[in-house]
Amino acid sequence: MRVDVTIVGGGVAGLSLAYFLSKKGIDCLVIEKNYEIGLKPCAGYIPRFLFKYFKIHGIQTSVDYMITISPSGKEYVRKVRGFIVDRRSFDRGIAIQASSYGAKLSLGEKALDFSDNILITNKRRISYKILVGCDGVNSIVARKLDNDIDKKLIAYAVQYEVYNLKDIDQNSTYNYFNVNYAPGSYVWVYPIGENAAKIGLGILPRVFKVNPFRLIEKFINENYKDSSIISVQKALIPLYAFRNKIVNKNVLLIGDSASSTDPISGAGISSAVMLAKVASEIIQKALENEDLEILQKYETIARKLIGRRLEHSLKKRYIANEFYKSNEHLEKNLKHIWIAFDEYWR
Repeated sequence: MRVDVTIVGGGVAGLSLAYFLSKKGIDCLVIEKNYEIGLKPCAGYIPRFLFKYFKIHGIQTSVDYMITISPSGKEYVRKVRGFIVDRRSFDRGIAIQASSYGAKLSLGEKALDFSDNILITNKRRISYKILVGCDGVNSIVARKLDNDIDKKLIAYAVQYEVYNLKDIDQNSTYNYFNVNYAPGSYVWVYPIGENAAKIGLGILPRVFKVNPFRLIEKFINENYKDSSIISVQKALIPLYAFRNKIVNKNVLLIGDSASSTDPISGAGISSAVMLAKVASEIIQKALENEDLEILQKYETIARKLIGRRLEHSLKKRYIANEFYKSNEHLEKNLKHIWIAFDEYWR
């Protein structure tokens, strides 16, 4: 099979790129190892500006406030307007829109290796002009470009979908900071409808040697003891900021493969979509001019767009790991390590 652009991974990054490329009339194929789109656990917060890119599917609720709860129980409220989406519906919505413009999607197809413009999968050999890795933290594409990552900064995230909750404000997101529940991180409680929420946390297992499932169940039992859990999900999240290299000749990385996820909050949807948009424009120029050297501009523009913010968050991540020695220490320093406070951004 021959295709201009082969995209490995059918998450937000890969599907967004397929949408932007196919809308420009560029021949592209997305291969996804799972047999279903939208399986990645995610709190699902998206800012309003994403509406300018494509139609948003799967909105569960709109939020206007971020509430941060310190170890002592003190609440800090910050106005942050956005939406909570169901990732399965959100991802499928992008897939449907990409398909409507001609993008091809192959499920149950796993990338095994690539070289000399040939991608080998568990099903076939695919000839490409440009290969894009959007296949997550364990990306086979990224592994061949850059092996130098700090594995201590790979988070293990777990998320439960919980119902029969009381006192959940549908207009706010809640972020709990407490060493007893989430050392090195926070517990998120994001509303998804009346008396329901996604409750999750992320742990750096090589730094804080704890069981995330026990911690989240401890939190739920102590704060929402009469609730009902209907879904349990898990995933790895890269928190080491951009990889050293996100472009090599005709191979690009986007999303978790590139590690464009924020090292403090773990948020990655917005950056994945923005980088997919940038990559689509550069890919278009490279193909139109029959000059793949143009692809190098993606690295420059991507780092200029979000690199500084990621580096700032990475510095805060290393500092934050030291502040979780005790709840007293965390309480004192919280404003310097969490995005809801002005002190964090200074």
